[in-house]
Parts: sequence; C-alpha cells; structure tokens
Amino acid sequence: SINFTESDIYQGAHGWSEPETSAIRDLHAKYKKKLVAFVDVHCCIGAILEPFSRDGKAPGYVFDIGQRMIDAINTKAPAEEQYEWRPRPASSASGSGISSSWAFQEALIPFTYVVELRSKFVMPCTEIKPIGNEFLL
Repeated sequence: SINFTESDIYQGAHGWSEPETSAIRDLHAKYKKKLVAFVDVHCCIGAILEPFSRDGKAPGYVFDIGQRMIDAINTKAPAEEQYEWRPRPASSASGSGISSSWAFQEALIPFTYVVELRSKFVMPCTEIKPIGNEFLL
C-alpha cells in the first residue's frame, strides 16, 4: 500500500475512506438485490480482465460474457488496437484492495470485470471521446 497522499496510486487511509469507493459501497447497499454487473474502468492496455477469485479462476460464464463484450467493443476499435481477454495469473488471485475484487468476492456481483481502455496513461484530449464511445455505445 502506498501511504503518500500525493501519489497517483494512493489507496486511502483505510477501506472505504476515499469518496469514490464509499460511493460504490453505498450504491451497492441501496440496490444490492438489483445489481448483477460491475465494471471497473481503467486505462492503458486494451483488455478485459477477469475478476480476482479466491479460487484462482473465475467461473466459465465470466469468460463467455467477457468475450462477447470484447467482440462488441472490437467492432468500433481500430484494427491495430483490438481488445483482448486477460485472465488473472494464479499468483494474483487474492486481488486484495481493488473494487472489482470486492464486487466479485464480497458483494457477490456475478458479472464483474475490469476494462482496461486502450491508449496511453495520459491520452490526448482528441482520443477521450472516441475511446469512450467504443466502450459505452
């Protein structure tokens, strides 16, 4: 855990201490009987990742739906920057501390994914809307 509050990867003083994570927790508490999907969006590698699972591998349906998501996104992504599926290595199965890990393992949201948008960590402003449209539309 990084303890420097000015760091880009600061994880907060404790669980749920950051406003974006407490908002997710509160939303889940309000709608938990209706939530069936959780998508955690990040940048940079152009992939969909399976959620962390204590068993080391997510159930097969997670891959099947993930592949359908990739197929849909790839109809809009440039041919040279197609998205791919990335399984979690067994060595990282615990996934402690990330929201998708909590969503899948603790909140029991069955369709949980991490979408890593294609691009660079700091993308040109002209790429934000097109990349968002690939994923959202």
